[in-house]
Amino acid sequence: MLEENDRQALFFTCIDNGLYDLAMKVLESDRALAEARNGKHETALHILARMPSEFVSQSPGMWSRLIDSFLPAICMAA
Repeated sequence: MLEENDRQALFFTCIDNGLYDLAMKVLESDRALAEARNGKHETALHILARMPSEFVSQSPGMWSRLIDSFLPAICMAA
């Protein structure tokens, strides 16, 4: 099993490189990643919010699943 830092690095690398399906699988295996922050102190949601054009060609379900994955952790933190 990967250490926490390695899981976070893998997760953010997947997002940075447009491997959203893989990022989703990593997130499903470790829900704490929804609140993880990269070296710029950004969550995955911050990063994804800056690239909406990436999701034009993706199925709407993929975007919805990613957003829905982050909402429970964000709501619990509030």
